[in-house]
Amino acid sequence: MKKTTVALALSAVMGLSVSSMGFAFGLPKIPGIGASSNSNAQAVDVEGFMVKASETNAMFQQSALLLTTFLGDKSKVAALDTELKAIEAISDVKERSAKMKALAEQNKAVIEASLSDKAKAQEELGKLQAEQRGRAIAAAFNFALGVMQAKELVPAGQSAITSIQSNPMQATKLVGLKNTVSDLTGIVGNTTLALTTVPSLFKAAKIDAPIPTSSSDKPVPF
Repeated sequence: MKKTTVALALSAVMGLSVSSMGFAFGLPKIPGIGASSNSNAQAVDVEGFMVKASETNAMFQQSALLLTTFLGDKSKVAALDTELKAIEAISDVKERSAKMKALAEQNKAVIEASLSDKAKAQEELGKLQAEQRGRAIAAAFNFALGVMQAKELVPAGQSAITSIQSNPMQATKLVGLKNTVSDLTGIVGNTTLALTTVPSLFKAAKIDAPIPTSSSDKPVPF
């Protein structure tokens, strides 16, 4: 569970406001994607895609951080949270994307370290009080949902890149779009962790933690 980035449910641990994130996930259709006519390239809703991708990325990172909070080294989680806040304040898209990738790797390392001792991780889950347990379950659900949504967004983003490459009017959006698709691809790399490893850990701890059945499922509030 510690292989990602979770800055959400720290509301109970570090005072982070999770409810203020206002998730509105739903994988909207992107006009022009998959169309055969070049004239449709101008109809590609790059902004809409970027907004959706940003929401998915935020949900995934925050869910991972929350899971790390319950299972990992609290001091390391605090450091990761501080770094995440700093990254979110960076205006340069390329720099923010690069730093987010580096942070994701750090979070992944923390989660993997925690999961390396499954007995201890299971014990930590067993110690959670009712409210904390509910948040951990929600984090696991959203963590998996982030992966599922990213898997669906990546091909859409790749199609968008192809579409706007031939459209000079949208050329300025290309770099940001490529970085975003790269970020989403990184999330997809956590598929086994989110859809198999984490759910198995909850099951071993005798905690009922369902995972999403579709990328269109609604995220669970922390």
